[in-house]
Amino acid sequence: NGSSQNVSIVNIKNQLGVLTPGSFTVLNSKNAEVKYAFEHGYSNPALETEGIYSLVYDQGSSVYRLDTASGAVYEEEVANTLLCADVAKNGTVAVATTSAEKLCDIIVYSKSLEKEMEISLSDGYIVSISLSDNGKKVAAAVVTGENADLKTSVYIYEVSEGEVSRTAVELPQG
Repeated sequence: NGSSQNVSIVNIKNQLGVLTPGSFTVLNSKNAEVKYAFEHGYSNPALETEGIYSLVYDQGSSVYRLDTASGAVYEEEVANTLLCADVAKNGTVAVATTSAEKLCDIIVYSKSLEKEMEISLSDGYIVSISLSDNGKKVAAAVVTGENADLKTSVYIYEVSEGEVSRTAVELPQG
């Protein structure tokens, strides 16, 4: 995963994914033939990939899209501002956004856009999220301010029988 001059290049199942300020292209890594491409029109594009899936989102805006190497799965708009996002091997997508009620929300969608999990946090701002391969757990790095010091906490959220549980991860101090 390399980036330079606002261009990111990633490996997607032995093919190259290239994100530029205006487009996303999947190339055959053997002959550089374009397999799939689209113009995204995002002002601050960011890219996450896992397995055959790529997730391009407009950080600081509200739009994201899920693709495979051969075509679009969907493009969707969220109600609030996107902070970060991630995609799992099975096409599940997690988005972290600002919140209307609290500070931040995490919403997890299946690849068919069914809402799998929704969490609202009031104890800090989400700076990074990561989904498990099966999309059933999401880890979130949350930054809070204490006496002018920034502190990062990591929480793991999991859905089981409709209930969301939260586990704090102990991080080394210093």
